[in-house]
Amino acid sequence: MENRKAFDPVLVLTVGVLLLAGIAFVFSSSYHAGEKNAGDAFFYLKRQLFALFLGLLAFVAGFRLNFRKVLEHPNGERALRWILIAAYVVLVLVYIPGLGRVVSGSRRWIDLRVFQIQVSEVAKLLLLIYLAGSLPRLGDQLRDFTRGFLRPMALTLGVVALIAIEPDLSSALLTLSVAFFLFYLAGTPMHFLITVGMGGLMGVVILMQAKPYIASRLLFFNPWLDPWGKGYHLLQSFTAFRNGGLFGAGPGSSVQKIGRLPEAHTDFVFSVIGEELGLAGGLFIMALFILFTWRGLRVALRQSDARLLLLAAGATAYISIQAVLHISVTLGLMPTSGLPLPFISYGRSDLITKLFLAGVLACLSRPAYAGEEPRPGAPSFHRPDSSHPG
Repeated sequence: MENRKAFDPVLVLTVGVLLLAGIAFVFSSSYHAGEKNAGDAFFYLKRQLFALFLGLLAFVAGFRLNFRKVLEHPNGERALRWILIAAYVVLVLVYIPGLGRVVSGSRRWIDLRVFQIQVSEVAKLLLLIYLAGSLPRLGDQLRDFTRGFLRPMALTLGVVALIAIEPDLSSALLTLSVAFFLFYLAGTPMHFLITVGMGGLMGVVILMQAKPYIASRLLFFNPWLDPWGKGYHLLQSFTAFRNGGLFGAGPGSSVQKIGRLPEAHTDFVFSVIGEELGLAGGLFIMALFILFTWRGLRVALRQSDARLLLLAAGATAYISIQAVLHISVTLGLMPTSGLPLPFISYGRSDLITKLFLAGVLACLSRPAYAGEEPRPGAPSFHRPDSSHPG
């Protein structure tokens, strides 16, 4: 008899290996900063381990949720509206005095005294659930720009805009990328998305004129133009990779993390990996994310219910695209973003939400979901011809 509680062991094992790498490199890249900032070399590691404990609880919660029961609830459409409203509410909470916390000029956290939550992480999760549940309900209406596509896209852009003005442009870009992916999978014609994308590009140009620091990030094309200013972070990252060579300087032997590579335990942890484990270690970590992406998309494509497919695809995309953005930044392929490397960088809100998404994928990989015939009334997945007139 088939074990309908089984899950994809490769997917879960891949996440486990990434978590172990995360524990090792959070300590390796942060113990000097811990001694300097808190007088405790284990300061950041202990906080990350506590977040890992909460993240494992989130993984179990994601794994045990009965998504079919949730999606088929009679009040499901009303619930989706409340989920979207919650995404807007958490993004506004940062402006409440005494609750919102400003760090380096950005309002990204709410302070719960014992724990600080990065609100964009919660909002991204809520938006994913909303889009996965609502887009399949629209069906072919998504091919009508004004009567089907415009409203859900406008609601999505509202969430993205609130994230961007924190400011957190990197998270806004990630959120918009995943949303575009889900809209496309749900049947939206590509030219609709290109139109919105061009409008967004114009908005970025206007924002660059209003906020010169954004334009200065484009220095990643040639960081040697300002080696002690805007190009400093990236040049230190290059030095770390050069020091690592093929097989690395050895675990714990990075010299760049000691005051030279800013935010080594968060924004540039992949640079520390490259220095200590070399090209071989960096390629191994990249291979793990490629394996995770393959297994996650495999889970998504096995869903017969379009809502579950979008949920699994979105969960995979959030983690995989963020990993690509982080690695690209350290290699000088993109402007500095501030996005952590999923499962590895120090970042408690990020770790908890990513483990919840991993739990969702593990849940949907079970035979009780994957490959089952759709129930009556459930929207099945079909990718319409996007060349059809919208």
